[in-house]
Amino acid sequence: MRLISSCSLLLVAALYFIAGCDGGYERDLDDNFVVHRSSKDMVFIFRKSQSAIPRNDGFAAPDIDLVVGPAVDRYAVTDGFVVGYVREVDTRVPYSEHSEPGWFLIDRGTGDVQAGLSAVEWEQQLSDRGVDASGVDLRSAD
Repeated sequence: MRLISSCSLLLVAALYFIAGCDGGYERDLDDNFVVHRSSKDMVFIFRKSQSAIPRNDGFAAPDIDLVVGPAVDRYAVTDGFVVGYVREVDTRVPYSEHSEPGWFLIDRGTGDVQAGLSAVEWEQQLSDRGVDASGVDLRSAD
C-alpha cells in the first residue's frame, strides 16, 4: 500500500511538472522593463513605472505600460536597448490591437520604441545607434 501511495505521489508530481512547463514567467530586463509570458502565445514586454496602483487587498501593484506584444517571439538586451521580433497574431487574441508585427527596438534610457520594422530597417536603426545587428544574441521567448 505504501508503494502504491508513493508511486501515485510521484505520478501526480510528474503530471504537475509537465502541465506547468507551458506556464508563464516574468523576467526583469533592467531599467524597469519586464518580459512577461502568460502562455507560449502571449509574451509581452512591459515598462514598470515608479508609481503603484493600490489594490483592494491593501497591497500596491506596479503601474505598467505595454511596450510590445502580445506575441514577442525573440528578444535580447544589448548596449542600452531591448531588441527583438514580434510575430503576427490572430485579431481574436487579447491585446492584438497593440501588436505591430516585425522587428522592434526599445531605447532603455529614453523609452523610445521603434516597432513593426523590417529586418533591413531594424539593422539600420541598430547601426545608427552604434550596435552591430550580427552581434545581437536573440533568445527565444518560449
